[in-house]
Amino acid sequence: MGPTAMHSYRAYLLDAYEHIIDRIDLTCGEDESARARAREFVGGYAVELWDDARKVATFEPYRNDVRRADYKSRNKPSPLFT
Repeated sequence: MGPTAMHSYRAYLLDAYEHIIDRIDLTCGEDESARARAREFVGGYAVELWDDARKVATFEPYRNDVRRADYKSRNKPSPLFT
């Protein structure tokens, strides 16, 4: 077997509203290596890992076990007039 081809992956850090707040470029030989590296960036933000147009994985944030969907539903702006 020859050497493994390297892939260019992108890890996107997402806020609670799923807006991209940062991008980290990764070069790895396979998806599992890229997943392991992207998982290192998970903290207060979710991380999506992409290989070109293919979504490889999504990692939820460590926010006291609060998922983004729960966070968004509890933090909706209240209407000015009801």
